[in-house]
Amino acid sequence: MKLIGVDELSDKSRQYFIIDTRRQQEYETGHIVGARVLPVDYWLKEGDEYGSTRGTKMVFEKDFISLLYKMGVSDATEIVVYDDNHGRGSARFWIVAQQYGIENVGILDGGWHNYVSNGLPVERGVCKYQPSGYPSQIRTREYIISLSDLLTQYPLLKIIDARSDEEWSGKDLHGNPRGGHLPGAIHLNWEELISHDTAHTFVDREEIVSKASALGLKRDDAIVVYCQAGVRAAFVAVALIYAGFENVKVYDGSMCEWSRDPSLQLEKEIMKILINDQEVEFAEPMTVSQAVRDFVVTGEEIIMHNGKYLSRENCDKCIIADGDKIDIIKFLAGG
Repeated sequence: MKLIGVDELSDKSRQYFIIDTRRQQEYETGHIVGARVLPVDYWLKEGDEYGSTRGTKMVFEKDFISLLYKMGVSDATEIVVYDDNHGRGSARFWIVAQQYGIENVGILDGGWHNYVSNGLPVERGVCKYQPSGYPSQIRTREYIISLSDLLTQYPLLKIIDARSDEEWSGKDLHGNPRGGHLPGAIHLNWEELISHDTAHTFVDREEIVSKASALGLKRDDAIVVYCQAGVRAAFVAVALIYAGFENVKVYDGSMCEWSRDPSLQLEKEIMKILINDQEVEFAEPMTVSQAVRDFVVTGEEIIMHNGKYLSRENCDKCIIADGDKIDIIKFLAGG
């Protein structure tokens, strides 16, 4: 997996086929000189199985190869892809390209933001292109794993959840019917692998290896990464491959598929809170009102949440978190 620096991209001695994964309007407003816009959504998904504008599974092979042909990609083409969403669009393109045997693809490290912040030349409008011969496909291994293969191989795999803390714990359903994470999954938020300066580049290899090692991952592990729809997972997979973890795949259906099958188990983060100094565990996101319903008798009790009084309305809205402290002040008859 090759990361291309902005200085290397601006070196005129090399001819790159540059693909911009941003929206058409953003591309036309300004893009890297000579770049061609990806004329489809960067998620590179197939049909609309779950009622969204983006399907669940990866774009069909024939459609992806036809897309490259129409854009002018040929066997001699050295592709560099970039985006403006912290590497996710580029990583998604890279994973799909590798899965379908298009190996000569690099990612512009830091993408559009890094390029512009370095004061490099841009242009407006649209670059026209002509179809080429169909690019050759050389498949060396699989980069995508299906649900059926995931279930068959599950005991042998290290599963990584690339989503946010709230999605991992089950507090944020993200539009899914069920929340939580896949059984035994390891949490590695994709944002931990990107720099948080203006460049938005991948963190260096050593840091990726350090984070992975801290989670118990080894370079020879069989690793599967998932998220909501295989985009953030693609970013983490690319980062791990860049750092030398070679056997990494993306579960493309991710939570969008898994959460909709009630036969598939999900785990949730156990929250421990104190209610009147009694430790209580919850596995479901809930409001303060729901958490204290077994402790409230008259309905007139005063509720204190982490030392602050809550109105009845706020009790119905405030979501509990791990470590919260709730005190219920009851009125005594004749007091």
